[in-house]
Amino acid sequence: MSTNYYWRKNLFSELYSIYSNEDLIGTLEEKLFSNSAMGSLNRKEYTFIKRGFLKQNIDIVDNLTNKVIGTIRFSGLMTKAYLTIKDESYLWKYDNFSGTKWTVLNSEGIKINYTSSFTSGLIFSETNDDLLILSGLYVSNYYFQVSMSFIILLFFISVLI
Repeated sequence: MSTNYYWRKNLFSELYSIYSNEDLIGTLEEKLFSNSAMGSLNRKEYTFIKRGFLKQNIDIVDNLTNKVIGTIRFSGLMTKAYLTIKDESYLWKYDNFSGTKWTVLNSEGIKINYTSSFTSGLIFSETNDDLLILSGLYVSNYYFQVSMSFIILLFFISVLI
């Protein structure tokens, strides 16, 4: 079963709104420099909680049961992430240099493709796994925030020199 969604956010907003046709079906919100993000899709709610400082991992909590049901590990090069959700393993990876296309996939062929601009994007999924779809968007947002933090740091260093 394939699923197609699109998402929107304002340029400096921390809130992603996810739509099916014209119906709002989910959100993803992460406050800048926060240790957690809240996500919902099709009435299922999750919390993404950062663990660690320099080498961060993410615990994914099902808000209904308040139990950890998944984890996300990031690669050091910011090009891949490894998701484990309910004992299934997935790879998150960029499909182009500009970071506007990425994919989540597993060894059985389940695949989710994402395309984006700064304020909107499309999600084409071969699965209806809401958490997996939401996690793919979360990883992209995480890497975007890390990149922006690095750019801001470089700017301040250049000003001080």
